[in-house]
Amino acid sequence: MHVGVKEVRTLNTRIKQIKDRIEEISGQSRGAQVTPTVTPTVTPTVTPTVRALLELLHKAGESGSTEIRKAFRLKDRVHVHKSYLQPALQSGYIEMTIPDKPNSRLQKYRLTDTGKRLLESMQK
Repeated sequence: MHVGVKEVRTLNTRIKQIKDRIEEISGQSRGAQVTPTVTPTVTPTVTPTVRALLELLHKAGESGSTEIRKAFRLKDRVHVHKSYLQPALQSGYIEMTIPDKPNSRLQKYRLTDTGKRLLESMQK
């Protein structure tokens, strides 16, 4: 690989800028007092749609997509999947009864232990 003089100069200029920035940052931190970061206990934020889904599954046990749509009087399958099921699945609040076949017509959803604990904490 051949590197020209122009590229070397550009790299040297960039290296100098980085070194200057590192020195500037380390100079600022020398006199600064470091305080520990306090992490508060965070209650996860749950959207109203996910909360409604969790409450439905708590009452029903297991429900399929069609049953969920009927319970909420919704017709759009994609909307239910994106706004209700996906966020709850990704957060670990619900799980599929047939995880190996996510597109199965027999697919149902149920609360996980995490989802049950979350519901209990929200009802207190």
